[in-house]
Parts: sequence; structure tokens; C-alpha cells
Amino acid sequence: MEATLIIATSILLQLVAAVVAIRQMRDLEMRRIWLAIAAALLLMSVPRTITLFRMVTGEITRPPDLESELVALDVSFLMGIGIVYAAKLFRSLKKAQIELARSQQIALDNEMRLRTLIDNAPDAIITSDKEGSVLVANHAASLLTGYTPLQLVGYPLAKLAPFHAYLQKRRA
Repeated sequence: MEATLIIATSILLQLVAAVVAIRQMRDLEMRRIWLAIAAALLLMSVPRTITLFRMVTGEITRPPDLESELVALDVSFLMGIGIVYAAKLFRSLKKAQIELARSQQIALDNEMRLRTLIDNAPDAIITSDKEGSVLVANHAASLLTGYTPLQLVGYPLAKLAPFHAYLQKRRA
């Protein structure tokens, strides 16, 4: 009777874990993962169910090894806990992905607004990196230098503004 209860509990835990995994399949990106987990759990419960059926119908007269059944019960319990925590982890990951995409869109929108401001500014605007190469130049800067904004990108700022190069050398 004790082994029957242990096997039945183990089967129940495996089925509950499979149902939890199936419920997670709403997320299309993770559908295959959850389907594989649910299928594995259901397949694990099949031999246990056959053993339980044979015990209940009297086909098995000698009860299974109690220690082995307790280990199987522990494994079923731990798998159920693992499924619940994995589901929470995947939900957190999905929220983080959504937040990252939203932040990236905000950054892109801000960059476009800044680019519009720079491009439409009446004054020449040129930005450079630490090495002195031009990163951004607006239309007013191209009128001042004679180069298009695209031609200015990567151009050495020292060639455009010799005084700037002089100041950089003095700082060094």
C-alpha cells in the first residue's frame, strides 16, 4: 500500500509539472522548449502508470523497492519545482527583452530628434571622437568647410581647425 501511494503521488507530480509546462507554451519563442519538457514528463509517467496499474490489478505480487520509489518521488518533486522556477525565469527574461526593446526604441527616437536638431541648426556643428576624427557634421558645417556632411565623417578635425590641433598638443 505504501509503494502504491508513493507511485501515485510521483505520477501526479509528473502530470502537474507537465500541465505547468504546457501552460507556458503561450510564449511562441519558448514553445518548443516547453513542449519538449512536457513530453518528457508525460513519457516519464508512462512506466510509473503501468507499474501502478499492475500493482492495483494484482499482476505484481511483490511490491517494488520502496527506496527506489522514494527516490523517483523526490525526482518528480524536484522536477516540478524546477519547472515552476524555470517558468518564472523565462517570464522575467521575456519582460527584460520587452523593456530592452522599448529602451532601444526610446534611444533611437532621441537620436533621431537630436539628429534633426543638429541638421537644422543655423550654426556649424561638428563633433569628434577622442582621436580627433569627425563623427557628426551638419549642413552649416559643410557650407563652412566646403565638404559634404558625409565627407566630413572620419575626417581629421585638426585639418579643419588647426587651432584645435594646437590646443590639443598643448594639453598633452
